[in-house]
Amino acid sequence: MAPPAAPVVCLEGPSAVGKTTTAAALAAACGAHVVAEANVLYARPEREPPTWYLDRQADRWALARDAAQSHPLVVLDGDPFQPLWYNWAYGFAGMQGLDALDAFYRPRLVRGDLGVPDLYVVLGALPDTLRQRRADDPARRRGGFERHLRFVEPQRRYFSEMQRVAPDRVLFLDAHDVQATVRAVAVRRAHREASPVDLFDHLVGWLAENAAG
Repeated sequence: MAPPAAPVVCLEGPSAVGKTTTAAALAAACGAHVVAEANVLYARPEREPPTWYLDRQADRWALARDAAQSHPLVVLDGDPFQPLWYNWAYGFAGMQGLDALDAFYRPRLVRGDLGVPDLYVVLGALPDTLRQRRADDPARRRGGFERHLRFVEPQRRYFSEMQRVAPDRVLFLDAHDVQATVRAVAVRRAHREASPVDLFDHLVGWLAENAAG
């Protein structure tokens, strides 16, 4: 399949960092279409098939690709490839291993059923700031909040490696100023010079060779 017509931006970072708020700001300022997280879009079945969550990530990409035909910008609230770095951050304990993830993602990238976002915006904030934001938003359920803080540094290492080999695809920003993030995204252009399959293969190899902790 052809790549999306409009740029696809992915917002990443820890829980309570402001991904959903930033996505809404991009929708208001740039006319972006927002594709929410899998756990927002889809109800988990009682008997969840082994690849249910992975399949939903592929579905999210299909939503983004379709929306890119009629919107100037598409924003993914969360990385479709999240299981790669998330499972790695916790040593793949009780989760799909790297070989299984490679077997799922790579054929879909080759076919064009999945693609790599044109830009990752990785938002950061201090742990105490995140805890305060969580406390200020009691209506939002954030399961496993403290446990998820453990992936912050491994996630940053993963995206730093992506930035090293594909500099135009990753932007690290402090999450304190949503409008500054909107302005930074608005002036970026789509960068599709690197093969998504080659980039994926590099990152899988890097994950295999490096421990998260």
